[in-house]
Amino acid sequence: MIDFKKLTFTQLKKPQKTIWARPRRVLSRLYGRGTPRLHCRRRGRAIRCTPRSHSYSVCRAAARHGSTTFPFRFTAGCRRWLSTVEVIPRASAYAGWRTIPFKICFPIFLASLLFSCKPATQPQTTDTKTDSTLSISYAKGFAVDYYPRYKRITVFNPWKKNAVYARYYLVKTQQTTTPDDGQKITIPLHKTCATSCSQFEFLQLINEIESISGICSPQLAYNPILQQKYTQGKLHNLGDSFSPNIEQIQLLQPDALFLNGYNQDDPVGKRLSELGTTIIYDNEWTESSPLGRAEWIKFMAAFYDKELLADSIFSSIEKKYTEAKNKAKNLPQKPTVLSGSNFKGTWYMPAGRNYMAQLIADAGASYAYAADTNVGSLPLNFEVVLDKFRNADYWIAAPAYSLQELIKIDERHALFSAVKNKHVFNFNARCTPSGANDFLETGVARPDIILEDLIWIFHPELMTDYQPVFVKRLE
Repeated sequence: MIDFKKLTFTQLKKPQKTIWARPRRVLSRLYGRGTPRLHCRRRGRAIRCTPRSHSYSVCRAAARHGSTTFPFRFTAGCRRWLSTVEVIPRASAYAGWRTIPFKICFPIFLASLLFSCKPATQPQTTDTKTDSTLSISYAKGFAVDYYPRYKRITVFNPWKKNAVYARYYLVKTQQTTTPDDGQKITIPLHKTCATSCSQFEFLQLINEIESISGICSPQLAYNPILQQKYTQGKLHNLGDSFSPNIEQIQLLQPDALFLNGYNQDDPVGKRLSELGTTIIYDNEWTESSPLGRAEWIKFMAAFYDKELLADSIFSSIEKKYTEAKNKAKNLPQKPTVLSGSNFKGTWYMPAGRNYMAQLIADAGASYAYAADTNVGSLPLNFEVVLDKFRNADYWIAAPAYSLQELIKIDERHALFSAVKNKHVFNFNARCTPSGANDFLETGVARPDIILEDLIWIFHPELMTDYQPVFVKRLE
């Protein structure tokens, strides 16, 4: 079915999915002859319409007919003749009516009021069949479906199987009718707020970083554009990411606020929604694979009408990731790896389905909890970690900038072979004095770079000319 109610137009020589129509000859033959009827020659169905709605009614018939140029029989009074309906841009259709003299248009308009018995338009109804679905290869947390008049974005609940966390209907105008089971959002977005640093690089890659007007903890933003905007007073501080400043957000009046979802009640999001702020839940952090997290660029891009650009960018990242992975594939030696850090007696170790565990495996290394089926982190006591990883070849994501600082945090760290052999690395190569870390921004969208860094650590013979980006050896 051709959608005749959208207002997007292409050149006439190309196939048009969105159309606007008017009869070629009806303008010159219906002056003063009363209300015209339009008969589809093939279907034989008549449509009565007022002169001001010729374009609209013919367009409705064109939508049923399914073609851009086809024959019609026009009836006015006792006269009948054959004509042809052609698809033209909406602006041209209106231009035709503006050129008709008032003394001709007024009698026709008056006659239409007196004799018309059916309205020319019908109320919009929601679409029931999708035109297509956005291709998603790795991410499990969202889906994008395309309908004739809107896009539907579904965010799935990662903590409850087959449950929906949020649903959005993206439209070009607020007049578009959408189902009641989701929030209607007019796109593209122009002014947004972000609460997580992981959202910055996605917007940077699709050239929409300038749309951000407020972020949480701006001193922790590594992105140079955001740093400059904050210095110039063009970027507003929204407070802590777990408890954003509601009053400040209301003053900014953004088109939408990007917010991370959690497996619990969200009083802040609920309160902001009640006050009229559009909340978009970005749950990329729940993905279990590096490429799954990176693929959320398509989710962000959908709100800016830039899915094609996002798909192209992601395809490039996927290609680079696969090429790096293939370098470390089927190697005879796989070094053992310790990851995570000891915090107040509890060691938070990546679970087997954590994205970091996937990166370690793809980099050609062995991880003791690779067979674990959990997604997040494993809280372990120090004794268990020491027993399993005392002789590990490498320690990554260490919570210090030097070996001396690492041992000062806990003297027992000196018991690990990785510390003795100075094979300890962190992800702090790109940090600012205020504490911003680009690994938490760019790293989310560019897992290919993280993978290359890890291969450089575990298999330096494969990366002889490589300069690491995020990782740094502790001295």
